[in-house]
Amino acid sequence: MPADHFIRHSSGKNLFDFADVAIDDYNPVGDAAVEVPGFDTPIAPVSNVVDFAIAHWLEIECVRQCVERGVTPPVWRSANAPGGDEFNAKYLKKYKPLIKSL
Repeated sequence: MPADHFIRHSSGKNLFDFADVAIDDYNPVGDAAVEVPGFDTPIAPVSNVVDFAIAHWLEIECVRQCVERGVTPPVWRSANAPGGDEFNAKYLKKYKPLIKSL
């Protein structure tokens, strides 16, 4: 974030100022990445694509490190895959009392 960037919060801080870990996704300020000739407003935000890629990379790395340590992480299978619901039933039973939105 540029040092002179406008901050909306009354504390004068951005969300990353409160985080223990912050990942810079290097998106352009304003998020839009495409300029159309003859149109004065950049369009096509990229943060969602970039941030989802980062989140999936973190997921992959976490699972990889768990497996290296002999730990089987509780990863849900797609309900759209054959046997997905049956596979996930054990997680529902274990975690539903703790996570009401399941």
